[in-house]
Amino acid sequence: MDRKHRSAAIRVAVAAPFPEIVRVHEGTAEYADEIEVCAMISSADAVLEQARLLQPDVLLLSDGLGATPSDTLARLGAVAPSTRLVMLVAEAGGDTPVIADAVLRLDASAAEMRAAIVAVTGGQLAQRAAPAAHSRVPTESASQAQAAEPEPGGEEAGAHGHARTVLVFSGKGGVGKSVVATNLATALALRGARVALVDLNLQYGDVGVLLHLESHPITIDAITQQGDAVDAAALEDALATSEHGVRVLLAPSSPESSDLVSAAGLEAILGQLSRTHDVVVVDSPPHLEERVVGVMEVADQILLVSSFGITSVKDAKVTLRLLQSLGIPPDRVALVVNQTRPRLTFSAEEIERTLRFPILSTLPFEPRMEETIESGRPMVVSEPRSGFSRQMALIVDHVGRAQAVSAAPNVRHQAARWRLRFGR
Repeated sequence: MDRKHRSAAIRVAVAAPFPEIVRVHEGTAEYADEIEVCAMISSADAVLEQARLLQPDVLLLSDGLGATPSDTLARLGAVAPSTRLVMLVAEAGGDTPVIADAVLRLDASAAEMRAAIVAVTGGQLAQRAAPAAHSRVPTESASQAQAAEPEPGGEEAGAHGHARTVLVFSGKGGVGKSVVATNLATALALRGARVALVDLNLQYGDVGVLLHLESHPITIDAITQQGDAVDAAALEDALATSEHGVRVLLAPSSPESSDLVSAAGLEAILGQLSRTHDVVVVDSPPHLEERVVGVMEVADQILLVSSFGITSVKDAKVTLRLLQSLGIPPDRVALVVNQTRPRLTFSAEEIERTLRFPILSTLPFEPRMEETIESGRPMVVSEPRSGFSRQMALIVDHVGRAQAVSAAPNVRHQAARWRLRFGR
């Protein structure tokens, strides 16, 4: 699809529980040329913020998300005045007040959903381009051409000329994702790798606190304002250094600065870090949005972090299904189950049967974890013989093996070049 056609697509943000997001995505794949999803939002608290940042043409809001429709509509007009609101409800004509531009049943057909989206945008495909702060990725053909070209400065990277990019992701907050990311980065550095750690939880990042680097004066928003031309020296100055040699790019110090981090700028930063490091670890927020998807496109490995609680297992199952529906190959995904406790959780075998997906590592609950967080010394350093550290070693070995068998330096993944779109 050419750029002119893509710029005419209706930009839609979907705010719903993960199962409904997957259903919307799978059910409307045939309209990929007309409908472009610019965000998938699974938290009611993030709806208005994402609408403000992305300015979508249409917001699909599920009543199952817990957001109050009347309140959302009133505030939506202030933060995104051109955005039309379409409510997704369990039963049309029920108790949900008809205050939106349109109301759809959750079981509406793909054709019905497309018709509603087109209708609320005036019956024509949207012509305005996306906000500059969130520029799109090149078209598939352009991406493939770019992938075939060697990256400048590639000889400075690791043994294969291209760093491994590892995205640590979870569709649910509170599972210890940032703890996993900081321990993984530190463990890799202890083995002699040149490691960069990027805190992409742009509004509420914890990496600086976990590694006692919060006093570092430069954060990611200062660098991405340079657009897609990142100055290598400026990026080097922006990187804080942990006690054990991890180079860290911190999240903004205030949530409102998150919108200064553009997709193009982030892509440029990751490209530069890949040329000067062996591994780039990215700690993501617990929701999908354009910048996270951009990392998914180029990540060599996605570590999906979950826990053994019933709700976490359900969220992991839905997240795996979502990744599959978006074209992420299963060999690029590894499942890590955190905070496990004997007798209080399901067995690993039960979880694997439920998810139909193998578990790479089960990180046990550690009573002394809070002490390591307060000290700024990750568990792999302060308690190297703990069960947590031994299981973390499995993840490090997995990343190392994947790096060793990487067959094509400077060639990025092409199969998963999707853009939060309905279909691929």
